[in-house]
Amino acid sequence: MKDPTLEALRHDREALVKEIELAGGTVRGSSVFCPYHDDRNASGSIYKDEHGAWRYRCHGCGVGGDVYDIRKLRTGEGPTLAPKQPQAQRQTASGHVYASIDEAAAAKAGAVRGKVEATYIYANPATGNADMIVLRLRLPDGGKTFRQLHPVAGGVVAKAPGKPWPIYNRGRVAKADTVLVVEGEQCVHALHEVGIVATTSPDGAGKAHHADWTPLAGKRVWLWPDFDEKGINHMRAVAAILEKLDPAPAVFWIDPGALELPPAGDVVDYLARMGEATPEARRQAVEQVMRDAEPVGASGDLRRRIEGIITGRYALVDWPWSALARLTMALLPGTITLICGDPGDGKSLFLLQAAAYWHEVGVKIAVFELEEDRAYHLARALAQVEGDSRLTDPEYIARNPVDAREAFARSADWLDEFGRCIHEAPERQATLDELAGWVERQAKSRTRIIAVDPITAAATSEKSWVDDNKFLMRAKRPIVDGGASLVLVTHPRKGRKGLVGLDELAGGAAYARFAQTALWLERHQPPKETKIITPCGKAIVTANRTLRVLKCRNGRGHGLRLAYNLSGDTLRFSEEGIVEHE
Repeated sequence: MKDPTLEALRHDREALVKEIELAGGTVRGSSVFCPYHDDRNASGSIYKDEHGAWRYRCHGCGVGGDVYDIRKLRTGEGPTLAPKQPQAQRQTASGHVYASIDEAAAAKAGAVRGKVEATYIYANPATGNADMIVLRLRLPDGGKTFRQLHPVAGGVVAKAPGKPWPIYNRGRVAKADTVLVVEGEQCVHALHEVGIVATTSPDGAGKAHHADWTPLAGKRVWLWPDFDEKGINHMRAVAAILEKLDPAPAVFWIDPGALELPPAGDVVDYLARMGEATPEARRQAVEQVMRDAEPVGASGDLRRRIEGIITGRYALVDWPWSALARLTMALLPGTITLICGDPGDGKSLFLLQAAAYWHEVGVKIAVFELEEDRAYHLARALAQVEGDSRLTDPEYIARNPVDAREAFARSADWLDEFGRCIHEAPERQATLDELAGWVERQAKSRTRIIAVDPITAAATSEKSWVDDNKFLMRAKRPIVDGGASLVLVTHPRKGRKGLVGLDELAGGAAYARFAQTALWLERHQPPKETKIITPCGKAIVTANRTLRVLKCRNGRGHGLRLAYNLSGDTLRFSEEGIVEHE
């Protein structure tokens, strides 16, 4: 029968810590600078075994045991440790075998002329043995790098183990109901110091798919990304993996942008900002951050959308034409709209009139014009505002300088404001990659409507369909994240023989696939009589344009046609009504 007093001591963490410190070791959290060899890297760790007893193990020299084992070693009542002798150099299929973690760390630090700042042990909670070791090295220029090790017979090799890699701190994770996922072992330890269980995957951002996340199945998990694009994308990858676990964990997203963190800021930066606050105050601050987090997963996106609609963050922007706005609901946040048509059909004037309307009602817009300079487009905008197309005619302006100057003076302030929304192409042809970068910058600056006119004028490689797909994949994420709408003016493909449809769009198939709305503007020369449906009933009008709704994912206008007139006197479109099915 076990002695209850002896068992109580084995379950007393502080008793084990005291014995280690009496032996000359230094305990920092769960990491230990081992007293039984020249340990400069905290090669030891304290952990609970499956019976709840606290144990110590050094992954450098192999010393381990509970409080009584460590006491025997310290007092000499147990077996003494012979100094660890360097083993002969050996080579395995995995690489050079080092006798200990310290020996491997010294070799890796020497190779980069750096210094080992920390050694992180990925201990197996069932055995207490290391499955993986990560070295944090400080480089001579102040930068940092990491090296992975793993144990083999007779020592360790300076190489990561086979995949999947373990996640960090599995022992505590196994016993916790709630876990914070962060980026980097340093962040894990910062949270441990305030009493919060955390984990991370090895090798930093972009490697989430290499790790085994199954220890988080069925738990409540918070994702705290570093405040940069790589960190956010990394945690998105983690979220996607967690959603597939069985049972799936309840996952919550911490928005680093709401925490006033510096660029690339993390948990360590957040806690450091609290200065001399007590561990309890720090823990409460982190718990408040967790309470403010939003759920992700199967229902999280819908919940955010519903809340966004209620609060006004997720709101539709209307077109200046009521039937088009009502039937397509094209300009919801995170959407892509295509406007196609043959040259001369008026696509650019259509977009320019809409852009002026959005600007007037206070919507933040940006239009990248790939053809002609800004002055050209502002002249057309002035003609639309003044309702006088002659203001685009150099001969008229030359014959009527007083009228032209007065028209400009009336709209000069407006033109200055609206002109700042117009971005012109550089002297050389812009590439799709450059346009994707411009879209990203506009979305990050909270521009609500982002337009490119025409996207087909961008430079592409010989594999243009690949460039098109890359552009849309790169542009889609910032549009969704920023709650923006992307409007792309395009052209029909060459050789279409008068056909109208999604398959007739220029560029790769990705445009039709990723767009929520696709509109096709047709010119009628001469204008034609058209039967329309209006709020007041049916009528017959003469229209010189038809706008076909080829795709309409968010509205009920799919397949409908709208009758328009483009006035040659004002350069403005007027909406006549819905074309009756013939």
